Amino acid sequence: MKSNNMDAFLESIGVAMRVRMDLSLYDGDYDCACGKKHHYGPHINLLCQGKWRVVMECPENPDYLTCVKIKMFMMVKFKGFESLSGYHIQNEEERQLLRGTFNSLR
Repeated sequence: MKSNNMDAFLESIGVAMRVRMDLSLYDGDYDCACGKKHHYGPHINLLCQGKWRVVMECPENPDYLTCVKIKMFMMVKFKGFESLSGYHIQNEEERQLLRGTFNSLR
């Protein structure tokens, strides 16, 4: 996984929408854009979802965002998380732009 520019990061999500998936049963680690591994749990803020993808906010620094694929077997068995892309928010203008984008999703 690598950090992309903002446009490439948003493109990696696919068709973004509000988080509707219940991920409470999923348990695993993912590689965060901050460079560390984090364990997914209720403390992780999900900003949006795509098709079997979610954008997770780093639990240590919310300026790092990671697009994570949810790997499944036969659409019923959870096989883990795969980090696809990451982005580090550079300034307040980008922070407001991304927050506005995620908050406006249906």
